Formats: sequence, C-alpha cells, structure tokens
Amino acid sequence: THTHTQHAMFRKELGAGPQHAVKGSEGRRLCRQLMATYPSLGESQLKVLLPKETMLTTQRLPNRTHLYSCDGVPLFLAIDTEAKDAELVPTLYLLHQAPQMVTAVQIYDGVGKKLCGGADLFMPGVVMHEASESVGTSWVVKNFGRFEKGALRAIVEEGSWAPVAIGRWTVSSSDLELQGPTGKGLEIVHCVGDKLWEAGPQRIPLRPTVDPAAVLQQHTQRAAEQAAEAEAAAAEEARRQREEARARRLDDLPKIIRRKRKTLRLAQELQERVQAGLAVVAEPAQQDRLARP
Repeated sequence: THTHTQHAMFRKELGAGPQHAVKGSEGRRLCRQLMATYPSLGESQLKVLLPKETMLTTQRLPNRTHLYSCDGVPLFLAIDTEAKDAELVPTLYLLHQAPQMVTAVQIYDGVGKKLCGGADLFMPGVVMHEASESVGTSWVVKNFGRFEKGALRAIVEEGSWAPVAIGRWTVSSSDLELQGPTGKGLEIVHCVGDKLWEAGPQRIPLRPTVDPAAVLQQHTQRAAEQAAEAEAAAAEEARRQREEARARRLDDLPKIIRRKRKTLRLAQELQERVQAGLAVVAEPAQQDRLARP
C-alpha cells in the first residue's frame, strides 16, 4: 500500500531529486486544493504560511510523490501524482503551524517514542474517553467519529498540542466496531525523527503560527454564512416558482372566463326553455360543460 511504502520511504534517505521553483499559477492551484481538501485551513492562515514573497519549491521523490517546501521547510506531499487529482498530505511542519487541519487521535504518553522508532499505532495505545462498553451511540463514533479506511489522522500525545506523527486508519469505523479496541489502528505515514522530518529545521514551535481556535471560529462562521446563503437561495427559488405558477394561472385566466361565460349562457338558455314550458334535454356535450366547475 502507499502508506506502508511512505513509512518505509521516510525511514531511509528520501532520494529526492533537485528542487524546482513552482510557478505562480501552479502554486495558487495547490493552495486552492489544500483549502478544499482541508476546509478548516483558513485562507488568512494559508497566507501567513505561504506569503507571496516566499518561493514554493518542489522535489520529486520515489513512488510517484512530490515534496513541496517553502524557505527550506517541507510543507506537504503530493501523493500518486500520476492520478488526475494527487492527494495532498501535510507534513508535521505544516501541522505544527495549523494543527486543526487534520482530526487528531490522542495517544498515551510514551507511545510516541515507539511510533518514531518504526512501530505502527495499536489501539491499546490510543486514549479513549468513552469506554467500548458504553451504551447507545457507538463507542467508535463517540471517540473518533465516522471514518473510512485510509482516513488521515494527526497523532498527539496526552498533555501536548503538537502532533508527533501522521497516520492512516487501517480499518473503517464500522470495521473497528467489529474488531473492538484491539489490534492495529493506524499505519504511520510520517513521524518526528524520520528522514522527512530531518529535511526540515527539526524544531517543534511553542505554539502554532495562527491560533487554531480563531481559525476554527472563522471556519464555523464561514460555514454558517454559506448555509444562510444556501437557505436564502432556496427561498428565492421557491418564490420564483410561485411567481411562475401565478403567471401561468394568469395566462389561463381568459380561457377560464370564456368557458364560464359559455356555461352561463347555456344555463340561461335551458332556464328560458323551462319557463316557456318546452322539454329540456341537454346534449352530452352540454351536460359535460354544465358539470365543469
């Protein structure tokens, strides 16, 4: 799998090719893709992480992977670049600046050393705030939400905010319910101390560049604004449809008036025949017309 290959790849020398500057249009496309893939990465935060005056560079790695860096700091990988839409995966350096980008899985203190030593993450090392015997909503959903196999997660030790590794779920949430809180949970893609980490400054900042809580608040506000816009658009569409229906009824009004007038004349003619003592036998077409509303 890609994850195993990436983990093994970053345990040894990267085998990176020469650096090339990324064109402005390509850099803007990558930024748009990053924000689309990771919606909680705010545009203002991205501008801080990738200011216009800095140059984004790229290097080819083995296994159809490209590494993108800024000022010598590896920021993200493009995996399976031969595919139509290569997957963009942040490095720990980018997660240390924008930790809210990727949902975190919390591990017990000391487990990080084993991960950085080459181990994958097994479920007994994962902190769970809801026991597996909890009643009602699935214990998996309560602890980790719903996810698909291969979903990316940041891995953070108790008492720390900075991820020590990035991994992928080896099972889906529904499979984990059947498996129980045992066995392998996540395969490690990248961790502190591997060769990808060594390609950067090898420092964990005291705090993120931009307050992640503020970015999440902006993201929530933007989502609320988008929901309000969608609701307003739906209301406008419903109003437009009502207006169109009303216009159609107005277009049909002359026909309705003419039909009513004919029915009224027919009724008057029949009444006059009754008053004159003549036999009244309405033809089928007349009976049908008189029966119409």
